[in-house]
Amino acid sequence: MSHPDNNPYNAPSPYGQNPYGQNSTPPPVPPAPNSPYENVPQGSNSPYENSPYAQSPYAQSPYANGVPQGVQTEEGKKKSTLAIVFGIIGLFLFPIIFSSLAIYQGKQATALGGNGKPGFILGVVGWVLFVITTLFYLMNR
Repeated sequence: MSHPDNNPYNAPSPYGQNPYGQNSTPPPVPPAPNSPYENVPQGSNSPYENSPYAQSPYAQSPYANGVPQGVQTEEGKKKSTLAIVFGIIGLFLFPIIFSSLAIYQGKQATALGGNGKPGFILGVVGWVLFVITTLFYLMNR
């Protein structure tokens, strides 16, 4: 067993410095960066009230096109269903009529809060296929 006086780790270095190359006193702690909450007035709840990211002073309307956002009306649902049906029919039969109806019903469904995009897209695809097949038919005559 070793004697406490023989412990090489507690012995002072013969060279006058810490044997591990470190100062015996830790370096001073740098000051903390400025917090955004330091200069907040007492009546304020947020440091961002006067920033350019604050809420607009004008009230935002919860309505788009007269319909609350995120709310589908019954008429909008019906028109979106009609747009999809017309779009599917327009891919196979009478694309001039049914694809045009799908585009029209899709726009109306979107304006009424329904999901008219699929029917609108089917109508456009029906028209594009009609134009391509017509051009192909006329060129190979």
